[in-house]
Amino acid sequence: MLARMVLPKEVLDHFIITDIEYVDTKAYGQPEMHIHLDEKIHPDLQGDSHFESKGFISPVEVTDFPIR
Repeated sequence: MLARMVLPKEVLDHFIITDIEYVDTKAYGQPEMHIHLDEKIHPDLQGDSHFESKGFISPVEVTDFPIR
């Protein structure tokens, strides 16, 4: 998968790719690839009821230079 080649391994150690969408943009004359990620819960904390993903934080957009 292209997204796995683009993202650093360290990102994929802590996040799961949930969606990939291509958005037409006039900025570069080419579509942009938007990669949606969800944070993984550390295995040691999965059974602990004090740690739960609530999903209440707004998405963050990270802009990078086009890959050529």
